[in-house]
Amino acid sequence: MARPLAEALRALGLLVWYDEFELRIGDNLRRKIDDGIAKSKFGIVIRHGIGAQNILPIWHRVTKEHIISQSPSLASVIALTTSALTIEEIAAEIASVIQGRE
Repeated sequence: MARPLAEALRALGLLVWYDEFELRIGDNLRRKIDDGIAKSKFGIVIRHGIGAQNILPIWHRVTKEHIISQSPSLASVIALTTSALTIEEIAAEIASVIQGRE
């Protein structure tokens, strides 16, 4: 599904960063993905398969600016932060997400 979509978008004249088009042997996967995300105005994430993992980030003693400088792909995911929430509030949010998806 992802490759045909990327090809269709290219056929419409859009610039597309797609892993199969961009990644080469020896590339640092995270760096290349972060670079692609940093240079993009829009992003489409396609996940498929049973048992797909979900990222539930928690920021502890870091700022959004720090996350952006290190990993734009993680900065684009809604995160909980220990500077604004207690451990109990974070645990409740995580439990809510997990229980809602089961």
